[in-house]
Amino acid sequence: MKLKFGFSDQNLLPEIETIQDVSILEAILSAIETANTVEELRSIYQPAFE
Repeated sequence: MKLKFGFSDQNLLPEIETIQDVSILEAILSAIETANTVEELRSIYQPAFE
């Protein structure tokens, strides 16, 4: 993620590390390749926190 989004968006890792659902983690992993912004990637797992 650092290579794609830079150092400024490393706050994603603490958010992602709290996710326990393997299917959501797999979706995030797949989305890293295609997401153009951090917001796009975050949209994959934000509903998990609601």
